[in-house]
Amino acid sequence: MLQSDAAVEVVAREGKVRGLWIENGVTKPANGQPFTPAGIANKAVLLFAHGGGMNFGTAKSYALHHAHLVTAFNKQAEHRRRSLAVFSVEYPLAPEHTHPAQIDAVAEAYDWLKDVLGVEDLFVGGDSAGGLLVLQLVARLQNNGKPTPKKVILISPWVDPASTVPIPRSRFVFDYIEPPLSRLCLQNYFPRGIDSRAARVDGPDAPLAAVEPGLSDPEKYPPPMAKRTLIVYGDAETLAEPIERFIDAARAATTGKDGADPDRLRVVVGEGMPHEYPVLGLNLPGIAGRLAREAVETEAEFLTRV
Repeated sequence: MLQSDAAVEVVAREGKVRGLWIENGVTKPANGQPFTPAGIANKAVLLFAHGGGMNFGTAKSYALHHAHLVTAFNKQAEHRRRSLAVFSVEYPLAPEHTHPAQIDAVAEAYDWLKDVLGVEDLFVGGDSAGGLLVLQLVARLQNNGKPTPKKVILISPWVDPASTVPIPRSRFVFDYIEPPLSRLCLQNYFPRGIDSRAARVDGPDAPLAAVEPGLSDPEKYPPPMAKRTLIVYGDAETLAEPIERFIDAARAATTGKDGADPDRLRVVVGEGMPHEYPVLGLNLPGIAGRLAREAVETEAEFLTRV
């Protein structure tokens, strides 16, 4: 049950696109029939890809986070009479389904929302492995000469599944993500393996560049960037070093002759916080819960900002 006044969840099954709508003031349809919220083309929509190393999780995994985000967005945008709906996409999981099944499902959902439902204010977000899928989506759109999303939210993005960036052992004391788990998830998700050295010379379609865009060779192949990007992560999480390396590359990619553009890239760091703290810590007491809720408020402010 969603512990928020924000939303009622409804199931959507539209052709190949599967997922969960989270929005204010809707009624769950009987028998789980396909459903699209009324007037969706006139709302802001966040397409969200859940985390779980491509091996775990469902579209419902972080419904509480989405409900809080809907509430915060609607409150902040009330004077402009705007409202938000979140579509949490259900994508196939490894090991039964390997790359590129996951990004194909996310891309289909994006095209469905944009081209079939006619959503104009379409944003994209994801946590951990879902953040990686968001980056793959932006890269695919760029490579195909298509417009990228207006805004992107990356929560503790899994930017380095191939583990090309060294991680200090001290990180493992504070976080629940450990290298053996990451390696197992990658093996299931991309069983033919990734040769990072080969990817550096084979171009943007090489395995590593395709799976983890932005870190294979950031100077030659800059990180795929939306018009505006928000990155939220904890400075005590295992993936902090790869995320910070990605942020450095993203800043370099968005720095023009007049310096860095603060509107292109915004970063929020949760002091002492672990992996995915904004989606996992909302109900926690004390500072962890407070920082998680503040992060969601920041996400809402980022999306409502014109």
